[in-house]
Amino acid sequence: MWRVAYQAVQHSISLTKIFFIFSLICFLPQMFIVGHKKRHAHIALTPNATDFKLAVQVLSADYIKHICPQPHPSIALITNNAARDYAGSSSSAILAERGIQVDATFDLEVADYKEIAAIMDNCRAYDLVLIDLQDTGCHTVQVVQGIIAGVEQDSAPTIVLLDRPNLLGPKIEGSLLVASHGARSTKFPLRTGMTIGELMHYYMAHTQIKLPIQVVAMHNYDRSICMRTTEHATTEQQKLYGSTLCNLLAEVMPLDVGLATEHAFTVVALPQEIEFNKKNWYELQIQLRNVGIESTICSYYSPPKKCYCTGLKLQIDDMFAIDSFNTLLTTLVFFKQCGLTLGFTQRFDDLVGSPMVRLYVDGKVSRAELKYTINYDLEQFYRQAFNAFMYHPLPQVVLV
Repeated sequence: MWRVAYQAVQHSISLTKIFFIFSLICFLPQMFIVGHKKRHAHIALTPNATDFKLAVQVLSADYIKHICPQPHPSIALITNNAARDYAGSSSSAILAERGIQVDATFDLEVADYKEIAAIMDNCRAYDLVLIDLQDTGCHTVQVVQGIIAGVEQDSAPTIVLLDRPNLLGPKIEGSLLVASHGARSTKFPLRTGMTIGELMHYYMAHTQIKLPIQVVAMHNYDRSICMRTTEHATTEQQKLYGSTLCNLLAEVMPLDVGLATEHAFTVVALPQEIEFNKKNWYELQIQLRNVGIESTICSYYSPPKKCYCTGLKLQIDDMFAIDSFNTLLTTLVFFKQCGLTLGFTQRFDDLVGSPMVRLYVDGKVSRAELKYTINYDLEQFYRQAFNAFMYHPLPQVVLV
């Protein structure tokens, strides 16, 4: 009898064990998945919350004392008009609110190598230089090169680069451009998907430049959401977004992109003296709509060409959804197939970083060759830049 009771208890315990193990098998993975999803959801939602901060809003007086221990260090600020917070406050105003007094402010009007290098040269007399530039995402590499050139000079001050969002979004695409620094060089794609702080880390690592440049990161920045515009974009935003496509099309004859007009970088057009069937514009309109670009047919007078032009007025409201390089290829191939003779300036190859695009459009390089070259370079860049990424989600590589 006792043996029967003992066996019954053992059987009950065995069933309990089996049930417990079965529960673990069934529900533990679900618990992990739920937790995993919650972590990603938290990352995705943070930038729209009140705890997102630009680097200039993170910088503290204690940090300044840490990197410049001398009493009352002289501080210079390099900034531009676009470097503001969501309330419209300037960099100097934000720093003043945080107890950081700036002795001199240098405004950068054009984001190019020469101007930033010249300003950096003027800042050599200061103990500390704060750099807070809201770049468009188009000329970031030139700014990085200019900063480094200024720091390499004798008796260079301590440099603090305050990070800001990339307005063109998280996509990495296009052929690679060579950025040289003396005998050293590295490559960047047309669209990097990286912030200026990340590019600084990458550039210094791959040119093996060792300089006292501090990068202050943003707080709770999500590159896939923050700064994204999905509603009707402003005129300035349209010019910025359109420039990712039209800046290159401006180097292709006889195309016109509205330079010196109110439509600058927001149209793709042809002089009216060129016979181009209106049906072709409708076909291009459909192709652009398929890649997320709305457009309307328009006409305007072009002062540079001294004639009237007709074409498509582009409307790009969500740049994060646009693959600008693939759209460039689609547009050029479309005009070629319509029988239009295209001429490329030397600057086109320089801006694209390779003659491959021109040769492809001219039919001298196959689509397969173009894809292999550009995709290989993009994937290699991504691997090399991986350690420089500071934020989540990681940038997205867009292949041809």
